[in-house]
Amino acid sequence: MDHVLQLLPPQPRLNKINKIDMKARVIKEKTRIERRESIYKLQEFVKFTIPLIVILKPDCYVLSIHGTDPFEKYINMDKVQPDIKLLRVISRVNTGVIFSSPDTIIIRIFYNTSNFKTIEEIKDAFFKSVVYILNENKIDVKQSEHRELSNDIVFINKEGKEKKFCGTLSDIKYGYFSAILTLKLNADKIEGLYKLDSKKFKLRGNVSDITDVVGGLNEIDPTITESIVDDIINRMSISLNWELENSTFSEEEEKHLNK
Repeated sequence: MDHVLQLLPPQPRLNKINKIDMKARVIKEKTRIERRESIYKLQEFVKFTIPLIVILKPDCYVLSIHGTDPFEKYINMDKVQPDIKLLRVISRVNTGVIFSSPDTIIIRIFYNTSNFKTIEEIKDAFFKSVVYILNENKIDVKQSEHRELSNDIVFINKEGKEKKFCGTLSDIKYGYFSAILTLKLNADKIEGLYKLDSKKFKLRGNVSDITDVVGGLNEIDPTITESIVDDIINRMSISLNWELENSTFSEEEEKHLNK
């Protein structure tokens, strides 16, 4: 994983006012699970004066859950393989269990709602940028319509079947927007793992395994790489009128990450 975002040269703004609203910092890193947990909590300790976009590539297989629900509510614990780690993230929102791996990219945007864009603007810009960039790369994607106010983005495979490859999560009170994008699905790690009797899965119709409804972008384009995320973030910044700058965690931020 490149440690810096490949920034585009200055681009025309997408709205009528051709100006930069503010700068936004971008940090990219391959991260272990312990540091990832600390990054997720960063907004509890740091007040951000400009938006911070953190792009993470996990170094292992992880099942993570936000909120207080037990893992057993969503997965068959006896199917969890020894090399899969469990991560709980303190949150007011219960998300279900999310699988990530070295073949997924996690995007976390920290913001201060008093002077940044609203969460609705950030979410809308992200969704539109994902669809725009992937459609440009001849990959047919769209926001999932399986339920109202869906946070999922799906691709349409060669059989015309929709598969989720990207999901998002946000919390206005704590000031963050998060997305996870799957480049390659490690199906051998999650087959039979998820319980399929929840309301969420029933909305998707007849599902015999999680791999029926989730997938990786390489199913459509085997040549796709993580550089696609750079394109998405660059496009999003144009939409939001943010000027991106590659950065690293500040001394104050590192102090909280190393606790």
